[in-house]
Amino acid sequence: MSRGKERGKLTNGYLFKAIVILFWSTVVYSQTLPTLLEMLALYPEQDAIYIDIKDSTAVNFKDNVYVYNRFFHSEAMVLRKGGGGISSSASPVLSERDKIEVSAFTITPEGDTITVPEEEITALQLHGNKRRYVVSFPDDRAGAVFVFDWSIQSAEPVFSGRRYLGRTYPVYHNKTIISAPANWVFNFVVRPSCLYEHHSSNTYTHGEELWLNNIWEVRALPGLIFEDDSPPVSQLIPCLYYAFSHDKSWSNIEKNKVDWCMIASSYRNHLESLKRPSQMIKRDVKAICQGVYSKREKIRKIIEFVTTSFRAVYSDIDISEAPDELLSRGSGSQAEASFLLGAFLREANIPFDCILISTRDNGEFIKALPALFYFNRLLVAARIDNDTIWIDPLYRGAPLGVLPFEDQAVDGIVVKDNFKDFITTPVSDYRENGHAVHLKISFNEDGGLIAEGIELLSGSLNIEEKSVLQGLTSQEKYERWANMTSNGLPGSSLEELDFSDIYSDINPFKIIYKLVAPEYLNPKDTRLYIPLDILGRWRISKNYNNRKLPIELGRPHFQQERITIEIPQGFKVEYLPDNFTLTSYLGEIFSVVVVTANTITITRGLGIKPYRLKISAAGSLNGFYSKAMDQAGKYIVLRR
Repeated sequence: MSRGKERGKLTNGYLFKAIVILFWSTVVYSQTLPTLLEMLALYPEQDAIYIDIKDSTAVNFKDNVYVYNRFFHSEAMVLRKGGGGISSSASPVLSERDKIEVSAFTITPEGDTITVPEEEITALQLHGNKRRYVVSFPDDRAGAVFVFDWSIQSAEPVFSGRRYLGRTYPVYHNKTIISAPANWVFNFVVRPSCLYEHHSSNTYTHGEELWLNNIWEVRALPGLIFEDDSPPVSQLIPCLYYAFSHDKSWSNIEKNKVDWCMIASSYRNHLESLKRPSQMIKRDVKAICQGVYSKREKIRKIIEFVTTSFRAVYSDIDISEAPDELLSRGSGSQAEASFLLGAFLREANIPFDCILISTRDNGEFIKALPALFYFNRLLVAARIDNDTIWIDPLYRGAPLGVLPFEDQAVDGIVVKDNFKDFITTPVSDYRENGHAVHLKISFNEDGGLIAEGIELLSGSLNIEEKSVLQGLTSQEKYERWANMTSNGLPGSSLEELDFSDIYSDINPFKIIYKLVAPEYLNPKDTRLYIPLDILGRWRISKNYNNRKLPIELGRPHFQQERITIEIPQGFKVEYLPDNFTLTSYLGEIFSVVVVTANTITITRGLGIKPYRLKISAAGSLNGFYSKAMDQAGKYIVLRR
């Protein structure tokens, strides 16, 4: 769509007047804004603050038509020049048919108004024919106030959702309203908890119906604390979750209440409605499985074909077309890739289930509040006798049956009619996510150090690294691995680099390279110092003192290095570090050095076990990493 047409959509005059009480839309800003000095006195450490947020949503279903109206207003004050990230704002993500009107302006410190021109309100086109609008505000001096308004009309069936009461910056005041017919019953939850006021309005007449407003009001919400290895920001901001439960006018309320069984069944019905007989898929499956008798091998080849033919480019559970149409399109959402994969498995007579999940980085869903909006991926669980093979087609080249870190140990619902209980995705043992390094070090006649390395990545580490490499150019791949191999050898250069096929499901994934550090050994040197941490992988500069948030490690894994050093001619061993072993609930560390006539062999291991730790474990984790750092700082000493 041309930019001119997009701009026209902003101004074609359909700004609705929300059916809730929108008394704030006539506020005279200059009479109600607090002063810069008042806000600095309250928030002396902040760059910016949201003075006021008002967020109103009205939903209805009438004459077989869904109605969703939302009005949003925010006022943000710059407390220090620049205002951090508050100087730009964005609308929600919109579907293709949603209508929106946006306006934005700055109230300068002198009280003047600078309107953001329509042509500077940018429409960003997103995957799946979705879009959002982004605004950058003029004048970011201290005391400036950024005012952002938008209103949305949609025919999407959105009767559940989330409304963030807080933001990353402090919020001085927030009022959030959910409006609907008075007979409609919703479930509401606020997480994480905060102090708020909640009340319902009196019923009022809208059209021919009685309506009701549910109103939440919060004041003086603090901004976020940012710490390393914390849960995703969205999980730390107080949020109102709302979900439609039932209509009091229904004849059989208990039977028709929205529950997890209904959600699973409704999503299944949606998938069933998109199924079509496909000669193209039948032909492809026949070619893929010809001469293949093992079900496991059939699954492997089908996954390889589907992930090669259809590229999942974003996490979403939207599915809009039949499998053969998806195959022709060639790219789309993660759920569309799973749906397409299911069509191939069905044609190959391989039983499977589809499971809706919310990934670890997306946050847990609330079991007491049934709704579909939590989920962001659709996994496939193929069945072979008593074995289950879990598949996430978002990742091309994933080893068969291995899930990425973010999919592991999360709850999900099976997409079928007779849903009974939640299912938990498997979690791999930390040793299954392995990183093995074999490094052979020698010295040439000029005193140059030559390190020839082979690294193997298995399990979820395999998926993680290949996924990164698939998005890089050849030069970017080289730079990435040059940085990963030269930390322990200043002045070294990466002269050779070779990967296994980054699109293959081979496990483990292999990287071969050659490092050269010229003049590492000076002819006049009487001693040669060789660090145990010659690749610099154990220099973990983490400090969790005074921790306030849970620690999200997110990657249980085990890395082992075996380093063989040829003792250069004319040298002998003068000093070897003591062997070391540590095992705890956090993981394990070991370091062993063995000397033979002409070689030194270093064997080291570092494993991290947990996904997430409580705040109380911060001291233990500090101690664990400190032990690894101690080992990283040790040297072997050779004397001429």
